[in-house]
Amino acid sequence: MASDYREYEVRNTTVEDITGIVELSQAIYPHDAYRDDELRSQITTFPEGQFVAIDHRAKVIGMSSCLLIRAAAFELTDTWNKVTGCGTIRTHDRQAGDTLYGVDTMVDSPRRCKGIGTELVLTRLRLARSLGVRMIRTGIRLAGYGSVSDLLTPSKYVSLVVARRMTDPALSFMLKFGFHVKGVSENYLDNDPESAGCAAILDYEL
Repeated sequence: MASDYREYEVRNTTVEDITGIVELSQAIYPHDAYRDDELRSQITTFPEGQFVAIDHRAKVIGMSSCLLIRAAAFELTDTWNKVTGCGTIRTHDRQAGDTLYGVDTMVDSPRRCKGIGTELVLTRLRLARSLGVRMIRTGIRLAGYGSVSDLLTPSKYVSLVVARRMTDPALSFMLKFGFHVKGVSENYLDNDPESAGCAAILDYEL
């Protein structure tokens, strides 16, 4: 899968992209960046589910990763580590998987608001349809919650974002595509002060 853009291209991830993804994740997740072995495992386990956005210099400026799960095998609010096998996606279930689970989506901060994130989400939607799964599920880290965690519960914060009374960088963005909040996980992430470890669990029915 690839998309034609003058400034960037979205395509499946290769091992040559690993260094660029690690560097991107270090800038976005300084407390818990990806490791080389995690990304190699993702590419080996489910190559068609891993994507990068690269610019005209072949620099990685965005990425998206996912795996197939049988939704009934997990609790709605299970942690990112449990669902993704600590980022290795060794929990991938090609035979019985009925749900495409979004592991991560990242865009280089200076390149945001240029359509890259949108194209990564749309690429995942196209993949889900081609696989014939019944839905997409993803945990969206509440990057804006940490700054107000002493004032609001995670559920209240999410309800205010859904009602458009507050804005969260990732959650507000994903809701525009028709994803629906199914729950809130208060221990979704380890070592993530920006979100206080919290995430909204979103579904997109196909």
